[in-house]
Amino acid sequence: MAIKVDGAVSGIDTSALIQAILAGQTAQKKTVTDRISLFEGRVTKINELVGKIGTMNDALEELETITDFRSFSATNAENDSFTVELDGDAVAGSYDIEVLSLASSETRAGTAETSKTAALGRSGTLSFTYDGATTNLTIGAGDSLEDVAAAINDVDGVSAYVMNTTGGYRLVVQGQDSGADYGVTFDESGLSGGTFGFTAPGAVIRSATDAQVSINGLIVESSTNRVSDPVPGMTLDLEALTSSPITVTVASDPDAIEEKVQSFVTAYNDVMNYIRVQSAFNAEAGIRGPFVGESAVQRVTGGLAEVISTRFASLGQDYDSLSLIGIETDSSGRLSIDSDRFQEVLEAEPDQVANLFTGTGGFVEAMLEKADVYVDSRDGSLSNRADTLEDRVADLEDRVDAMDRRYSRTEDRLRRQFTALESLMSGLNSTSSYLTSLLGTNS
Repeated sequence: MAIKVDGAVSGIDTSALIQAILAGQTAQKKTVTDRISLFEGRVTKINELVGKIGTMNDALEELETITDFRSFSATNAENDSFTVELDGDAVAGSYDIEVLSLASSETRAGTAETSKTAALGRSGTLSFTYDGATTNLTIGAGDSLEDVAAAINDVDGVSAYVMNTTGGYRLVVQGQDSGADYGVTFDESGLSGGTFGFTAPGAVIRSATDAQVSINGLIVESSTNRVSDPVPGMTLDLEALTSSPITVTVASDPDAIEEKVQSFVTAYNDVMNYIRVQSAFNAEAGIRGPFVGESAVQRVTGGLAEVISTRFASLGQDYDSLSLIGIETDSSGRLSIDSDRFQEVLEAEPDQVANLFTGTGGFVEAMLEKADVYVDSRDGSLSNRADTLEDRVADLEDRVDAMDRRYSRTEDRLRRQFTALESLMSGLNSTSSYLTSLLGTNS
């Protein structure tokens, strides 16, 4: 660390003088650090813009296929016996649904014992088959019910426990999967000293069964209580048996479709608003947004707006643009949905509206392709611009480091020079005092 010398002999404020000499270098450094802050701010804002375009793309992907675009609702979708879920493949119509049986897993209980921890005196091999796999357990005469339960629990697909019932302790074994294909069968012929009673009458407490549902008089079976696609686009979650058929009416849900489109409109407007705010410029007020002069950003506005206004004539239909179905653009570039118009066209020409969004060469495909030009991680123009700015920041930070080193060397040199000057002046003062004293003595 340089020794600071503030002129004890000369009376000069050397620190202030050194700082004044270095002021030019300090100003130069500030110019560079200001540019670093500017570029870092632009990188942050560009990355935020990329994120907003990504959100817009997510909304578009919710409309990308005909299944995504279509929405259905169902009356009696929730009741005490089952719930109904629908996707875009659903078929409008009326369905009389009855839950005839629920899917269950198999549960067997052995004969009652007086203790769960005492040795049972049985030995040999206990065999059982589950899901096509047979397991042979070696049982020792000293094993208790809890020991056997622990051994069974080591086998995949089945579980066991000891239950304290009114008649005594019973070993309970159950399959972990429901459905008629997942029964548990036992062979106790390899045991001596008695059996566990898994093959005795009444051992099966609950049988492995499939769920059965009647839909418009036709029987559908499922190994679980979730029945997928009994008719296209419908999933049933069964909870209890029905006492009589429950009628479920499936119909198109235009409000849900509009809500999906509105999600895109909102995300698009967020992109446009963000660019506009970050591009604000007012010289008199000293306002200069980070996107001012960023041509890569300004091209986004024009590119996205161009897709919005495109007529997709290759679809070969009457409704081939967003404006024709009620999606309007105002003077600031913001989108809005004329709900009455949108619902009117959707009711009259649902296939054309769906095809406008999801068809090959349609709106969603075109907008996703355009957005990719800007945000692709490898060659998107915004991503590349952010990378370029980050490279410039790194170069400028190297310059600042070099300036700091040069600044430090210059300061050290100046302090050494001023220290030498103070030493010289101190010597001259001593010589002057000596000569004055000498001359005074001789006079």
